[in-house]
Amino acid sequence: CSCRKPEPGMLLRAAREHGIDLARSFMVGDKLSDIQAGKRAGCRSLWLQPEPSIAPLDHLTPDCPDAVVADLTAAVDWSR
Repeated sequence: CSCRKPEPGMLLRAAREHGIDLARSFMVGDKLSDIQAGKRAGCRSLWLQPEPSIAPLDHLTPDCPDAVVADLTAAVDWSR
């Protein structure tokens, strides 16, 4: 089903139904599937990781998040 992450179906449907410009939107998530869905839908994607990770993210390309943040406050700060 394209409505389950990492497929972007639910994001694309929400954008269509609510007039959301995904190119100006952010997907914030704590799982790789969240980041993948956001990137595939055309959003900027932020990976929420309260505990710093030592794992390199290079292997995730093209699904690499635009940023890794510790909390939602940091996500808001990054988006400004």
